[in-house]
Amino acid sequence: MISKEQMASIEQAISFYQKGNETSALFNALDREAEIQEEQGDLNGAIQTLDSALSIALQSDDQDLWFYAYLDRASVQKKQIWNHLNEKDFVKAHDVANRAKPITSGRLRSLSPAVGTASPIRRVHL
Repeated sequence: MISKEQMASIEQAISFYQKGNETSALFNALDREAEIQEEQGDLNGAIQTLDSALSIALQSDDQDLWFYAYLDRASVQKKQIWNHLNEKDFVKAHDVANRAKPITSGRLRSLSPAVGTASPIRRVHL
């Protein structure tokens, strides 16, 4: 489990990188914050943080950031869907799946040639 001090350090890094316009470093700090939120069971918070990371990634020309932003967000959404299905809350599971659909279009398709035919994107099932 992560300590409050470690989480505070990540939040300080996010603030620092936002001011310095350090796209890749900011993305990585947000991605780490989302991982922690996911580990703590805060899937909604992780999605919100990953939305911020995705927004930053899409403003850059770094296709690696795009790829990981989409992949990480899809991974958390998949976990949310399974949680709702296990609780037999099919309406919420359907809602999460519908919110996930828009992220599978647009720039994600443009990544396919860049990552080749064995792309992990094709193996992510929501």
